Amino acid sequence: MDLKKIIGIIVGFLIIGLIGFFLYRWQFLLIDKSNISGDVPDALSSIQLEFNYPIDSNQKFENVFALTPGTVINEVHVDGKKVEITYNYLRTKTNYILTINKLKSLNGKSLSDKISFKTKYIEDANLNKKILEESIEDTNRDQKEYPILALLPYETEGYTVEGLLNQDAKKVEYTITLLGVYNRPEQLAEFTAQNKQYKADALAWLKSQNIDTSTAKITYLPNDPDK
Repeated sequence: MDLKKIIGIIVGFLIIGLIGFFLYRWQFLLIDKSNISGDVPDALSSIQLEFNYPIDSNQKFENVFALTPGTVINEVHVDGKKVEITYNYLRTKTNYILTINKLKSLNGKSLSDKISFKTKYIEDANLNKKILEESIEDTNRDQKEYPILALLPYETEGYTVEGLLNQDAKKVEYTITLLGVYNRPEQLAEFTAQNKQYKADALAWLKSQNIDTSTAKITYLPNDPDK
């Protein structure tokens, strides 16, 4: 086979590859960029994602994005192809999963995906001093008015209780992460029973801190075992 034929075959494969690449990008909603690949600072203030198509802002994002373990998402802001997700805080040296469930683009395409990342500790000296001082002042004020915040997150082997002050409602909203073990389908009954007990234990702890669990807003992760 002469050189011209070899070059022709190579060019042909390259063209087919490029066509396949662009067809793939045209057919699916994909993440082009993110700021949570690999290790990320525990002081990261928001998750930023960029997609290959503009995102539909008129969807219920509370059903689309979840950040586990036990992180409350505060707001999702959409600007064309870009999405910014803000949350209460990230723990240091923790493995996180951002779950995306049926995110829709303006042209009707959909994406379900999971992104894993791990937080790393950043010395306070690396943070902007003014921002740090303001954060400490806000935290101290909130904890004085809502003493339960000084005890959170509260972690046990069976559950974690976290809280976030809803500034508009002037109430603390809680997230209880239930840590039952579920690795195989045959463990489902035991997993459900474990999480029911962990839920009862978590509610009992909140009640012991003078929290009215009948009126408090409580979110259960991965779900409420009694529903």
